[in-house]
Amino acid sequence: MLKRRLNQKDVEERLKEIRSAYSSFSSKYNKNRNLVASFDERYFEALRTRMDLDRFFQAEKEALKSMEEQELAGLRKMQNQKTEERLSQRQKKDTAQRVWEEHQRRIEKYPSYGLHSEASAELDKLIGAMAAYEEEHWSKMERTFRAFSPGRDMDTRVALEMRWREFCVPGTDGAPPRMGKYRTLLSRFPRDQKAVEWEERQILYDAARFMGVLRNTMGEFLNDQKLPAAEKKNIEQGQAVLEEILIDFRLTDLIRLS
Repeated sequence: MLKRRLNQKDVEERLKEIRSAYSSFSSKYNKNRNLVASFDERYFEALRTRMDLDRFFQAEKEALKSMEEQELAGLRKMQNQKTEERLSQRQKKDTAQRVWEEHQRRIEKYPSYGLHSEASAELDKLIGAMAAYEEEHWSKMERTFRAFSPGRDMDTRVALEMRWREFCVPGTDGAPPRMGKYRTLLSRFPRDQKAVEWEERQILYDAARFMGVLRNTMGEFLNDQKLPAAEKKNIEQGQAVLEEILIDFRLTDLIRLS
């Protein structure tokens, strides 16, 4: 059966249909409005070369369909990327939340020092943990250090003793000397929050460096084969508790950086 050739009315309907389709495509996907003009140029070229108009219009429809599929695929890809990004951000947030909750759970067992009503809970707990450690373990170890070798590393022991006083022994205002500036910053109005946060970080760094020196000093004594068993036990107990504090307050990385 012979295929019917397009008459003028058919051509005009096809032209209107495809022009409308290109115009809608441009608006829908925010494309250049020259799509319709480009189509008209191709149509006039098809007339000039006496191309079969039915085939020409069919090719334009297929081209439009392919363009639409490409745009939809691009939109789907963008949507998938956005979905993946949201999931990734949510996972990071969930992970950070779990880490924070685990951190809070770990430090809950330590006593609060009572630095200030608006002090960082983590910092207040750290100073409380250090004060308890100084009372329960440092005094025993310091006696061991002096009894075992009175002249050995005296400068280090004196420096450690001074640091304990700076961090844990309250002054006339009720705060240890190292916490004085921090308490003053918290009490000022208006409060400089950036300065408060900076001082908190500096205190954490100082505490990490101090406990790193203490850990090294204990390690040196434990490596000494002449250390009596009773004294060795005191230092080992102190070492175990110190490591737990360092882990619970996430200070091991700070020691490496200091």
